[in-house]
Amino acid sequence: MKIEEAFARYLGQEVLVYTVSQGGSLSSVIDCTLEEIGDGWVSVTQGDDRNESIVNTANIIR
Repeated sequence: MKIEEAFARYLGQEVLVYTVSQGGSLSSVIDCTLEEIGDGWVSVTQGDDRNESIVNTANIIR
C-alpha cells in the first residue's frame, strides 16, 4: 500500500503529521486538517486562518 492510499482514509479530518528533515536531524509535528493528496505530497491547513502547506510524503515518518 502506498502512503497516499493510507492517507485517503483521513481526508477532511484533523490529524497530527510527524515529519523529519532530509538530513534526518530535525523533526516537527504539524497539527492540521488533511485537505488533498497528490503523487508524493499532501496538502494540509492549519489554525483558524487555515494556512495551507504542502508536505512531501518522503518526509513524513508518522
